[in-house]
Amino acid sequence: MAPFTLAELQQALVQQTLTDPLTGAYNRRHLAQQISGLARRDAEVDSMNALLAIDIAHFKAINDRHGHAAGDAVLVAFVQALNARKRQSDMLFRTGGEKFVLLLPRTSARDAQQVAEDLRARIAATPLLPGHPITASIGVGAQQPHHGADDWLGAADQALYRAKHNGRNRVELST
Repeated sequence: MAPFTLAELQQALVQQTLTDPLTGAYNRRHLAQQISGLARRDAEVDSMNALLAIDIAHFKAINDRHGHAAGDAVLVAFVQALNARKRQSDMLFRTGGEKFVLLLPRTSARDAQQVAEDLRARIAATPLLPGHPITASIGVGAQQPHHGADDWLGAADQALYRAKHNGRNRVELST
């Protein structure tokens, strides 16, 4: 095997700092970088952008009942299912244990809601853990003029919590 070049090692190190080692999704640090570039507090929104806050329903019960190895396998399969649906320009981030954000550049709120419904249905129909149906709740946040990154993420999170509160396995649009 040929030795790595300094450039290859540097690229591998950068990749490690941007991605979640388990799922391969981007991490929270990279989300902050990406979303801050799109959400400029005092700028007009040049193009429509949206994001989806996604939570796997009752994930703790999966770990408790089937073990952490099974939970890890669900996370990996979940990311694969999301990646199979997302566009090349979309970016998937793991922001916490079973929480993810899908950044949808150049996407209206209505189109983002359709993407979210498609993802929700895809997850519900995919056997991520044999004998145990897995569902997701999704909050849709559309970028608003004069809102910063925290406002945008907060609106999507509030919509996600409404989806969870209203029965899970559903999509809610931020208000």
